[in-house]
Amino acid sequence: MYLSHIHIYLYISSKMEGPFLYWYDNFSKIYRIHVPNQGQGLYHSCLWTGVAINAYKGPSIDTSCRLNPDESILSVMPPKLMDQKDLVISSVQYIMNEGGLYFDKSLCKQHTVNNIPLKIITNADNSLPLIPDSIGTMGQCFPFKMMKENIGSNTGLMVLMRELYEEYGMHSGTCSKYACLNVDENMFWRILKVYIL
Repeated sequence: MYLSHIHIYLYISSKMEGPFLYWYDNFSKIYRIHVPNQGQGLYHSCLWTGVAINAYKGPSIDTSCRLNPDESILSVMPPKLMDQKDLVISSVQYIMNEGGLYFDKSLCKQHTVNNIPLKIITNADNSLPLIPDSIGTMGQCFPFKMMKENIGSNTGLMVLMRELYEEYGMHSGTCSKYACLNVDENMFWRILKVYIL
């Protein structure tokens, strides 16, 4: 059993050598859905956070940090998020002006994309490359660890983000590669508000 754990650890570690992203999610909500409820108190100590690794499969990419002219690390986020506000609004207005039948002209409709994650089912004319079958499966998603903090709470979110912040050397200026996160909308908007960790 011990050797199998080492094998799994080494296997996942090898996936983290190339491009990948962290998938964070609240674990207790999954637990509650699939287990008969005996009252809220039963789950108070089960507000964990599950972390998985999504290995990247695709054209070669480099996740090494880019540098500004002054040798500081180039942030992947713009310095002011609202700088692109007008572009976002105009893009939404463009879609709205297309009318209620916009979906009928979409690539999803044209290529029978009818599942999640999005995937082209047919490609008879070879006009678009098919996404490999392993995308979105356990062939690229690897359970990594459970953490006692509850990412659904602001305190838990801050603790987990600070841990990642230090793990990547962002606090000391020694960060060498970008960290990519896959989180739900609630976590995304709360992470987006964090200016200094």
